[in-house]
Amino acid sequence: MKNIAGKNAMKMKECIDFTGFSRSTIQKLIALTKKNKLTPPFPFMDLFGSDKRHHYRFDREAIINWVDARSVG
Repeated sequence: MKNIAGKNAMKMKECIDFTGFSRSTIQKLIALTKKNKLTPPFPFMDLFGSDKRHHYRFDREAIINWVDARSVG
């Protein structure tokens, strides 16, 4: 885990292990969030993004809150 702005941020592999989602599912959630077609939006940080390569980081607390919001609504 990397420390970004005082918070622990998971890499893609750690997010896969934590959520149980596949890499393609997480990428689909990110794509839907970028197009504003997912409510609530999937919490991610796009670091060093370019058109070809993205380095995503995920906040563990935000992921937990997102799962709770999706299960209620």
